[in-house]
Amino acid sequence: MRTRRAKGRRGYAPTGIMNRTEARFAERLLSLKAAGEILGYHYEAVKLCITPGLPGKRQATYYTPDFLVLRADLELELIDVKGSAGWEDTARVKIKAAADRFPEFHWVGYTLTRSGSWEREEFN
Repeated sequence: MRTRRAKGRRGYAPTGIMNRTEARFAERLLSLKAAGEILGYHYEAVKLCITPGLPGKRQATYYTPDFLVLRADLELELIDVKGSAGWEDTARVKIKAAADRFPEFHWVGYTLTRSGSWEREEFN
C-alpha cells in the first residue's frame, strides 16, 4: 500500500484513509446529502497535475483535494479541509495554483476552528 506524508504530523498515513478532521467533515457532508443540499461526494477521488514535469529539470506537481462534491445545482466543488492549526503556506499556494489551472471547478477550503465550527474560504 502506498503511503503519503501527513503534514503537521510525524509518520505516514495510508493513502485513501481519512484523518480525524476529514472524517468529521465527511459527517457534515452526509448531513448535507440527507438535506438535499448536495447530491454526493467522494474522498480523494481526483489527482490533478498542476505543473507538468520537464525532462531532467523538474518533477510534475500534483494536487489531490480531500473531497469532490456534486452540489444540488450540479456544480462540482473541490474541497480541502484543515484542522485548527490552519493552512500551511505550501498548501495554500498549491490550492491557489490548482484553482487558476482548473477554473471549471469551484474551489473551497474549510478550517475546523477550536470552537468546533467550520470556517469556509473560496479560492476562485
